[in-house]
Amino acid sequence: QVNQVVVNANQNIPAYEALGFPVVADQKPNLGPLGGLMSLLNAITTDYALVTAVDVPNLPTDLVQQLWSNELETAAQQQKTPAKLILSEDHSGIQPLVGIYHRSLSTSIEDYLASGQRKLLTWCQSQTPLVVRLTQPKLLKNLNRPEHFLTD
Repeated sequence: QVNQVVVNANQNIPAYEALGFPVVADQKPNLGPLGGLMSLLNAITTDYALVTAVDVPNLPTDLVQQLWSNELETAAQQQKTPAKLILSEDHSGIQPLVGIYHRSLSTSIEDYLASGQRKLLTWCQSQTPLVVRLTQPKLLKNLNRPEHFLTD
């Protein structure tokens, strides 16, 4: 689905590097997910990044297509620029850590963080994202603890 994988991590960096992917640490520590996202967007060489959280291992195999293909078609038909932020949605709402982010959003994130704010979803909503309901939203289930693997 993507040409390159880049990992944002602040812990266990040698373990992630052992997977063979470049690892980007937060440029400014202790800023939460937005700090990591800003660092990642500043590090990529492409215009867009597919962003996924490490605790969502069952992502759809056609995630990029589900998020991106309709937007590209619509943008071409309307002769407009594609959205800079495309987020997934499941039964519990918008999932800001499963989406497509344009690298230019790093400036907005930096300004937001400089104002003392840290809420990822609030920042995302301020960007008027395109929100796409996935065809199999249960695949976005977070698996943080062993018991999460046993429940539906």
